[in-house]
Amino acid sequence: MPLSDTQGGEHSLEVGDRIVLQGLVNATHLNGRHGCIVIPLNSDGRFGVDIDVDSQRRAIKPVNLTREEEEEEEDGLTIVQAVNGVLPEHPHGRAASYLFDLMRVNAAYHYSDDGEITQYDLERYRSSPPFGLIKIAHLQVWDGATGLKKQETDWRLELGDGDKDGIYEIMKLGHVQTLDQFPSQDDIPPELIFANEALESKHAAGGWHVRVHGTFWMVGESPDDGGCFLIPEGNKNMVYKVLGVRTALYPMVSRHGTRPMLYTATLIPWFGTLLYDGVLMPAHNRPVPKQASPALAEKLHAAVDAAVNEGRVITRLRDTQAVVDPAATQSHVEPNRNPPSPDETRCMEELAALPSPVEPGNNFEVLKPWA
Repeated sequence: MPLSDTQGGEHSLEVGDRIVLQGLVNATHLNGRHGCIVIPLNSDGRFGVDIDVDSQRRAIKPVNLTREEEEEEEDGLTIVQAVNGVLPEHPHGRAASYLFDLMRVNAAYHYSDDGEITQYDLERYRSSPPFGLIKIAHLQVWDGATGLKKQETDWRLELGDGDKDGIYEIMKLGHVQTLDQFPSQDDIPPELIFANEALESKHAAGGWHVRVHGTFWMVGESPDDGGCFLIPEGNKNMVYKVLGVRTALYPMVSRHGTRPMLYTATLIPWFGTLLYDGVLMPAHNRPVPKQASPALAEKLHAAVDAAVNEGRVITRLRDTQAVVDPAATQSHVEPNRNPPSPDETRCMEELAALPSPVEPGNNFEVLKPWA
């Protein structure tokens, strides 16, 4: 039901409308978040709202909702067009693949106190299952003595010991060192030049502090662009559309069965689209992904159809538009609620112990961006 102008101010609101939260007093960390109205105004005078980076449905008063700006009103964003469920190879696919690799190798180096992790090591071990466990979602600081998460995140902030930056700054340094190894500017591949833009853009790697991590049903693919529809396990009416970098997501997971499968994934922004970070794992530590029952599969497909018809499929994270205060970064991140697993910790230690193929003092080699 539309919201009258007297209730909602200048514009009416209804199911399917994209909104931004504002003026919340008891949940100030949600102010500025983007989401969608999914349930009409109830008897208590609240809408049911799904927030893009929060799988919990919220009941919000109309006074705390404002309509999201149209995409064409944004400044400095050209939304990338998917090709059969993946980014176009030049330059987006190659640049994103390179930055994922750069992020992972630097995450391994960042988590180690000694040893050198090089991009040569990454190229050598990238296809092995353990290495894929180093994910963007795990870039949090943990106190090894207590097992508790510290307040700061190591994506952007210093760790507090004064001699290490967060992963983001180390990525930028690694990228600069990679570029320095080319004889001239003309020798640098276009995808690496484009990676500069992605690292600085709040709509791409510069906005990876905003991410969605959790367990999702992989339900089907969009007939429009081949993107994969994902539904959070904890909110079966919320639908994301996600692209792959080199390989379309749904054809890859549907090889295991025709019904929806349950995976753990991390979703991140990329120039007006959503990507997964290149690592999928069966949810809940299962050896193979759980398959939906026929009854649940029918409900999940119906949820996708409803979201498509109502225009509320989440195809991007608009929160990246906000200028995020680094001191408040945690409130803009879907938190990883558990420290790295023993397998992940062991993987990081093994990577840190690998011999370096480069000269001491130079921790980066030129990585072939597209294998």
